[in-house]
Amino acid sequence: MKAIEQAATLNFEELVNEFEREHLVWALTRTVTKSSAAKLLGMSYRSFRHYFVKHNLKNLGVDEVRIISTKNLARNMVSRAVKQGKVVRPSTCTRCGARGKTHGHHLDYTQPLMVVWLCNPCHSLEHSLMRLKERESKNFKL
Repeated sequence: MKAIEQAATLNFEELVNEFEREHLVWALTRTVTKSSAAKLLGMSYRSFRHYFVKHNLKNLGVDEVRIISTKNLARNMVSRAVKQGKVVRPSTCTRCGARGKTHGHHLDYTQPLMVVWLCNPCHSLEHSLMRLKERESKNFKL
């Protein structure tokens, strides 16, 4: 019985750790500095720094940091362009034609103003498909 409890505890701890790491990375992808990421998560900078070290995010690779920076730049450029009226956000999804709020989806972050406007369900589906393709490509590498 203790083995089952121990396994359940380990699994729960792994889930909590994974959840913490995902939220830290999420905050870092949407901000430029650790202090602004801490504010976004509603925690003190000291707490954020503790979890940052705990999950070994200080050793993010150069490519990962570049991706985070490129994503932020692309998001900010589209947001500014929409606010300034240089880019018009359509009220219909380009994939399914649903009316309502659309989200700009970047196919390539190096072309920040080239976005596909998708409704929330289509945008979620697009990211699910991207993650699936990424996992498959990692699994099939020799």
